[in-house]
Amino acid sequence: MSNLLCFSLFLFSILSAATSRSINETETQALLAIKARILIDPYEVFVSWNGSRHFCDWPGVTCGRRHRRVTALRLPSLNLVGDLSPCIAYLTFLKVINVGNNSFRGPIPLEVTQLHRLEELVLANNSFHGELPRHLARCSNLKFVNLNGNALGGEIHAELGSLSKLRMLQLAMNNFIGTIPPSIGNISSLQYLSLMQNQLEGRIPIELGHLSNLRFLQLASNKFSGTVPKELYNISSIFSFGLADNQLQGQVPPYISLSLPNLRFIYLGKNKFSGPIPTSIANATGLIQLDMGSNELSGPIPNLGSLQNLQALNFGDNFLDSSNDLSFLSSLTNCTNLSLLWLYKNNLTGVLPDSIGNLSTNLNQFRIETNFISGAIPKGIGNLAGLEYLGLFENMFTSTIPDSIGKMS
Repeated sequence: MSNLLCFSLFLFSILSAATSRSINETETQALLAIKARILIDPYEVFVSWNGSRHFCDWPGVTCGRRHRRVTALRLPSLNLVGDLSPCIAYLTFLKVINVGNNSFRGPIPLEVTQLHRLEELVLANNSFHGELPRHLARCSNLKFVNLNGNALGGEIHAELGSLSKLRMLQLAMNNFIGTIPPSIGNISSLQYLSLMQNQLEGRIPIELGHLSNLRFLQLASNKFSGTVPKELYNISSIFSFGLADNQLQGQVPPYISLSLPNLRFIYLGKNKFSGPIPTSIANATGLIQLDMGSNELSGPIPNLGSLQNLQALNFGDNFLDSSNDLSFLSSLTNCTNLSLLWLYKNNLTGVLPDSIGNLSTNLNQFRIETNFISGAIPKGIGNLAGLEYLGLFENMFTSTIPDSIGKMS
């Protein structure tokens, strides 16, 4: 039925004069074709999509004030099931398509690429499959593309690099393969780039270092290899730097907190990074989460008490040592927001300081198992009443378990 409507619209658009009446009829029929592809509408949003009132008054439809043409289609989080009609191409004034958080399926219609005024395309958290429309770059006004959480596959087309106005490109949690096109580095306006949880591989292109306005970079859970281009560490605007769960190697540069002064989140865990933890990390005073776990890092853990906003710290599963000095733990008592502290499976030696009882009252997980820590478990550990997970096993503790541990309700 919907395909017949699209064909009828095609004929109508050819045969009719471009009058206000004919345009109204075209857009009405295009919207009805979209409605016809919706199989489940639990909130009955589309019940009022009928001839009883003008389509500009239909739920989810926004029109321009002057020309009364459809400029936005916003139908997010309505538990809709169906697919997206190719008739959407006849809504030629569309600037926004947002059908995120539903159960749309099927491919993204190629006809979307005909919407040259389109600025925002949000299809996140649906079940769209197939490849990206190859000529999506024809929508040259695109600013926001969010296709996270679908079943899209194939390669990321190099053409996307010509979207000169793009600020956000989110393709995470799909099945994309191949490499990151170096042309992405041409999008100087790009602020958010998320490609996590795909099947991408190869090296991270140095061209990404040209994205001087980038604030959010998330490439985690792919198959990237080689070293991180030093150019990435020079994008001073970045506040979230996510490369975890890949096959990256090399050292974390000692100047990381100087070249990335706005850092709030660092995710480098589950790679093959080696060498020491840069002591300059202590200068990144805005840090909220720091994850370098499951690498091949060695050397001491620096004092990080200056990171007073820190909420999560993961150095677990490395080759870090303490030379019988665990005083860095005392410095963490300044981090009053700390809720997660993972130091497990390293080469830490020495005696736990009494000061661990002064760690954050928000501490939820404290993992220091599988090390070589000796001596008694401090009585003050009972002060950590908010703990839900405490890992002390596979160490060299002596004496008795303190009664104060019973405070951990």
